[in-house]
Parts: sequence; structure tokens; C-alpha cells
Amino acid sequence: MIDGANNQCFKILSDTGNYFLKCFCEHTQNSHKKLVNEFQFTQLLHKQGIKDVATPIAYCEQNLVALYSLLPGQPIRRSSPTLVEDAFDFINRINTATYDLAIPKASDATEEVADFLKIVFNRLQRFSQIDTIEDVEVKTLLAQIEQRAKQISEQTLQWTLALECQHLSPSDFGFHNALIDADGKLAFFDFEYAGLDSYWKLVCDFFSQPKVPVDTNTFSSVSKLNVSPSFDNHKAEFLACFELTQLKWCLIMLNAFDPQIAQRRAFARHEYCFDSKSSNNQLSKTTMQLNKCKQYMQAIPEKLNVLDDILSAQHWKI
Repeated sequence: MIDGANNQCFKILSDTGNYFLKCFCEHTQNSHKKLVNEFQFTQLLHKQGIKDVATPIAYCEQNLVALYSLLPGQPIRRSSPTLVEDAFDFINRINTATYDLAIPKASDATEEVADFLKIVFNRLQRFSQIDTIEDVEVKTLLAQIEQRAKQISEQTLQWTLALECQHLSPSDFGFHNALIDADGKLAFFDFEYAGLDSYWKLVCDFFSQPKVPVDTNTFSSVSKLNVSPSFDNHKAEFLACFELTQLKWCLIMLNAFDPQIAQRRAFARHEYCFDSKSSNNQLSKTTMQLNKCKQYMQAIPEKLNVLDDILSAQHWKI
């Protein structure tokens, strides 16, 4: 079995080849949609000769499973400027290919700046409906996130600025969903939420995901993308979107306190709610996530300062 946060994942070794089997939780909302979307997106890339992804073999909607070739390589432990450039090279290549099929919008696709606000407030709304959260520190963090999001929403910005939501995006794009082989070549996976999206959201997520952090000082690699409009012309809007994305990832870290998501993650680890050992382990992990979220929030202002300096120092055609 291979570690998976939300799904059961298995490595299958045979005389004919090595494979990766992904099993989705039947009790999770949208499992069917995510299964099909991921398989079809991978199939789309593979047909265009993109070799940085697994080969899609088959999937079964009834049993919520999909079979892929097993990608070579190991998880990435630390980001580097070279890896950042390689990651954006992958994005360039998948957007240079020609696709003859209609491609759906990515999950939470951002068509305008205001959509970044909606994503955060929608997640806050979901937390407000959870009546089992009793931890004072969690409630305090949620209140702080909501307060800051409201402050950002009151800024005088071009909230209706169109973001060209027409670029192919893995959606949950980052080194947490990539492998590196012995030759330093990257391979990417986890396309459950993939589709058409703006590069603003892709870039913000890439520099915000906390599992394998990407140094904001490597942001200059983004200039390799052929994107519009320019960040320097809309710096205030982009910085707001970046901070909102950071707040979104704080909320994602606090998903450990969402019973529905906890159930999905227990499924991925073969744990059961009535297993006391698993319950104690889950309690320890939620505490770790809480501390991680607090540290992450404290680092947001410094990241914004670094990004502001970089965007002010040179011209960006993005």
C-alpha cells in the first residue's frame, strides 16, 4: 500500500509490469466525478505525448477504482530553483499541446479576482456548519481568517478583473503531487480537480501548498509562463489573491477538524472510528495540523513582503 491522504493507493508488481491502483471512498461526495475527471485528464495528456504522467489503463465507475502505470521516482522532500523551473516547463508543455476534446473547468476555477474571495468564504461557511468543533484555538484561528478575508474584501481593487480562465491546469499543482527519479526528472500526478483555470490560481497554489513549501524568492521562474494580464499592472490584485490563497490553505490544514474529511482520511489509512489506537493517532495528527496552521499564518506577511519586492523590481509579462 502507498500512502494517500484521501484515497487508498496500492502498488501492484507483476511479471508484465508495475501498476498503481487508486481506490476512492464510496462515502465521499463527488468521488465518482473525481475518479472520471482524473482518468480522462491523464488520458488527455498521455495522448498528446506528455511523458511526465502515468499511463492510464482502465477505471471502474461501479467500484470507484482506477489503474495506472506505476511512475518511477521518490517523493520530493525539498524544493529548489531548478525544480521550480522544471515544474513550470511542464505547465508550458501541456498548454502548448492541441486538444480536440471539450475540457471542463477545474474545481474552483477563478474567472475573475473576486473568485478568490468566494473560495475562502465558501470554506468558512462550511466550517460554520460544523457543530462538533470545540477546540478554542481552532475557533480562534477560524475567526482570524474570516476577519482578515473581510479586510481584504474591503480593499479598493479591481475585483471584476478577468483572469483568462482558459489554461490547462492540474489544479492541485505542487511538489506534494510529484515524484523525482534518479536522473532528476519530474513526474506529476493527482488530477482529480484538473481542468481549465487561470494561471493566477495555479501560481498562487503552487507557492502556497504547505507540504513541500516553495520559497517565494524563486518566484522569478513564473516569468517563463506565457500569461496575461501582467502582474506588475495588477500587483495589488495579485497580492490580494495570493494572500487569500494562503488563507485558503490555512483552512485546508484545518480540515483535520472536519468529521467528513476525517472519515475520508481514515479510509485512506485503513483506520476505523471505533479503533482507540486510531482515534488517539488522529487526535495527535489534528494537534500537529493546528500547530502547523498557526505557524503558516504567522509567515504570511513575510511572504507578501518578498513577493511585493520581486514584483516591484522587474517587469512581469503574466
